[in-house]
Amino acid sequence: MNVMLSDITGGGSQDDLIDEIARLRKDLSFLFENLDHLNVKRLYTEYCDIRSKAGETIIDGPTLLMYDKQATPKLRLEMGYKPGSSDFVFNMYNKSGVQTVGIDSNGDATFTGTITGGLIRTAISGTRIEISSNTLKTYNSGGNLNGPVWGVGYGGAYGDLSFYDNGLETFRIENSIGFGFTLRPMNGGALYVGYGSANTYASGAWSFSTADSISGLKTSTDSGHYHTVIKA
Repeated sequence: MNVMLSDITGGGSQDDLIDEIARLRKDLSFLFENLDHLNVKRLYTEYCDIRSKAGETIIDGPTLLMYDKQATPKLRLEMGYKPGSSDFVFNMYNKSGVQTVGIDSNGDATFTGTITGGLIRTAISGTRIEISSNTLKTYNSGGNLNGPVWGVGYGGAYGDLSFYDNGLETFRIENSIGFGFTLRPMNGGALYVGYGSANTYASGAWSFSTADSISGLKTSTDSGHYHTVIKA
């Protein structure tokens, strides 16, 4: 196919052709310097290299990779589909390149680093365990405290362990602030030590000096003989 100068310039002169080429060059230069979402419709990351200027962030096919700026950069974040597989990954690494956080395709997470602060709970509501600040709490299906509740109490230095029954505290192992611990029934709850035919043994010195009364004792040598001890 023969192309005549007049076909390009529309019948103009050679100078017209030079001007046309100059305008075309200017338009192409502007276009390539201003590529954005308005004039770039599609890019396939499998066929082009997309990265930040210093290479800290790289999009490699279906995977996003982020590196730090050490002398020898370490991979710190990896997320997306693994090339050649259907596994979706979300992995984070420390500055030594050791993985500290991982979430697999099933949503199962692994944490090998230290988790600090915030609220950790096994469910949003209902039956759950919550860890926050300096306390651990357990709840029943009705959302009431139920079972063990532990936390730091007086002065932020002494911890108590309480047990709840559907929102009501019934028993507490209370720090006696430098004098050991007290087993304390709460809100009318009863404290039972031992059970059924199992053996329960006492050791050391037992003091009843603060008891209001003691009932139900029976001597081993005089069957049917009971003692009632009145507080002195």
